[in-house]
Amino acid sequence: MENLVKHLRDHHALAKLIGESPAFLKAIERVPLIAKTESPVLITGETGTGKELAARAVHYLSPRAPFRLWP
Repeated sequence: MENLVKHLRDHHALAKLIGESPAFLKAIERVPLIAKTESPVLITGETGTGKELAARAVHYLSPRAPFRLWP
């Protein structure tokens, strides 16, 4: 069951983040690593760039996340 939860978190947490640019893909690649830290994370960017989606992905991949993946 634990492996299933990990798979679902890994797959679904990043599923709503869509992009093709090398900078975006590089940033998304780091999300699981960032999520494992205990440090606060500051996400900045223009309006409409998906900061909230990135924040949710970090949260749901973190050890503090509840089982539910998206509200």
